[in-house]
Amino acid sequence: MNFSISGSKETTSLEDRFYNTVVLFGVINVIVIVLFNQMLGLSFYLNLFLVLLGSVYAVLFYIGRIKREGASNKFILLFLVLATLCVSWKYNDGYNGSTILYFFIATVSLVFLFKERIAIFVTIFITLVAIALSVIQYLYPQYIIPYSSNEERLIDLLFAFITLLITLGYLVIAFKRNLFAERDIVEKQKIQIESQFEELTNLHAVLTRVNSEVISQRDEISKKNAELEKTNSLLKEKKVSIQQQNKELQDLNAEKNKFFNIIAHDLKNPFQSIFGFSDLLINDIDTLDKERTLFFVKTIRSSAHNTYDLLENLLMWSRSQTGVIGFHPSPIYLKKMVFEIIRMLHGNSLAKNITVSCEMDDDIQIIADRNMMSTVIRNLLSNAIKYTMRSGNVRIVATKSDYAITISVIDNGVGISDENIKNLFSISQKTSSLGTENETGTGLGLILCKEFIEQHSGRISVESEYGKGSTFMLLLPIN
Repeated sequence: MNFSISGSKETTSLEDRFYNTVVLFGVINVIVIVLFNQMLGLSFYLNLFLVLLGSVYAVLFYIGRIKREGASNKFILLFLVLATLCVSWKYNDGYNGSTILYFFIATVSLVFLFKERIAIFVTIFITLVAIALSVIQYLYPQYIIPYSSNEERLIDLLFAFITLLITLGYLVIAFKRNLFAERDIVEKQKIQIESQFEELTNLHAVLTRVNSEVISQRDEISKKNAELEKTNSLLKEKKVSIQQQNKELQDLNAEKNKFFNIIAHDLKNPFQSIFGFSDLLINDIDTLDKERTLFFVKTIRSSAHNTYDLLENLLMWSRSQTGVIGFHPSPIYLKKMVFEIIRMLHGNSLAKNITVSCEMDDDIQIIADRNMMSTVIRNLLSNAIKYTMRSGNVRIVATKSDYAITISVIDNGVGISDENIKNLFSISQKTSSLGTENETGTGLGLILCKEFIEQHSGRISVESEYGKGSTFMLLLPIN
């Protein structure tokens, strides 16, 4: 018999397949017993009862095999088998007949259908039923129908023994087949699981690689974003810097425009004086006396000299702004250079009877650009003479410390007001005033001094008390 009759191993569980096998064997067994009883001429009612039992077996097989609901009918099958055994006990001479063998067959068959604990209960229950029937037979033997002959008993026992062997063999083979089938299923499932695991492993590797790439791309994007943010920040800073520089340039242009207006006005005034007095000389040369003529000539000369100084300072400043003036520092003995400047301006000081003194050690040496430093000291000394009264004093003092050399130009002239000191080095404010003998100026010289000293990493400052004089100080670092 093909075991697939009990159910496909792909669609039916092992427990249901054993149930279907036991029920099917019960159907076949009932049919054989009925045929055997008919041959022996046993009771018609016994065979009718067995036919009914076989029909119930057939229904249970249909429910288990076709409907696949056999597992829920196991206890019905248990009581049905016990009922069959009880009938067989009565009509087959009890424990003297073949029913004892059928009890064994039933116990072995039913144990396969139940789980471990229920199987133990079923075994005990069937054993108790067999003991109970044996006790009843012992006490009431008249209820048991004996065999009609020894030949009948022999044939029944032989048939039961053969049935026992067939049943045990069938159950062992069925168990083995189902066990191997389950093992094949497990092996297939194992192969499928291993295949799925391998696929999952490969998928995990792919996902890991993709995740790594995504993380790498994310890091790259984060890096790019950081660079963009940094670039954006730099652009914002540059934008602010450019805007600030633009504003500074606009302010500087405005200051320079204002400065040029001042310079143009200061250039115009001396020429008006020169043109005016020269016209007087030309027109009235025959009527003017010598003293009057000398006054006009001196005025023209003073205006020309002031205009020349202004133009020289303006030229020097423009060259410094365009970078034409080179910066060539070299060792200079300060006292020697100061005496040269004093001799250069001796005529100015002599005209006002002003004493100019140089107070410094002979060995004081500075590292500076000679032309720039000469221009600075000359401008400061010229201003000191300009704003000092007749018979006044101007001192040029130099002191040396460990870190710097301080050069001071000190006069006892008219001094500078606090308001003018604030704007003294600004090109947009006109702070120059007439000297003690109406000498003119523009203030451009001080602007030049500030720019030249700053190129030497130095600093220029002023201290003044109005009506008592001024002190301009130059601080030059040793190195």
